[in-house]
Amino acid sequence: MTNRIKLLAAIPCYFCLIFGISGCHEQASTPLAPDATLNNERPRGPVASRLRVRKPAAHSERDNDGWVAASVLGLNYSAYYIVGFSVTDSHGHSGSGPSIHPSKGGNKPAGGDVEQCCLMIPQTWTAGTTVTVSWQRRTDPRGQENPGDDQWLTAVAKVPPHGKDTYGFWVYFLDGDRIKVQVGDGTAHGKPLPNDPYIARGLPDEKLNGARRR
Repeated sequence: MTNRIKLLAAIPCYFCLIFGISGCHEQASTPLAPDATLNNERPRGPVASRLRVRKPAAHSERDNDGWVAASVLGLNYSAYYIVGFSVTDSHGHSGSGPSIHPSKGGNKPAGGDVEQCCLMIPQTWTAGTTVTVSWQRRTDPRGQENPGDDQWLTAVAKVPPHGKDTYGFWVYFLDGDRIKVQVGDGTAHGKPLPNDPYIARGLPDEKLNGARRR
């Protein structure tokens, strides 16, 4: 019965993956620490600077080939509004993430309460695994469009080690146009330290910025 419930819960995520639907919003599959504060204007879910994951109904479901369909989520520690972002692995699997308000400081992130479908990730971690993250940042803290300030950035980030039980794919946005990615696996995670070896710095993406201006 438990496996049947899991399968039914995973059906919406797989429909998004099969039909290319990018707007499949769910409540975050990762409840976070009780001392967390949500900096979005209208809190809608549990968010924290430290992830403490319990097993969700099924927002990551095992595939027969060893790949897992995982929802994409983000936490924003930066002062920029994140218009949206995408994550692509070396095999061409790609998923998109939601918009996120800026952090209001104090090492407390915004975001984490909305997820989008889906990214395929390997169930077993392999050293040297990387993903390409592209995100559009906006300097206006309210998210109002100012084309002169909007910019697409792209970074290649290494995926840190993770367990076999996976509960979503997270992107942390940091000041200085830096990011870190993390596969949720039940381990507690906080704001990355400045010397974290898995932090990657984004650079302006001329191709995406050119397409936006046309």
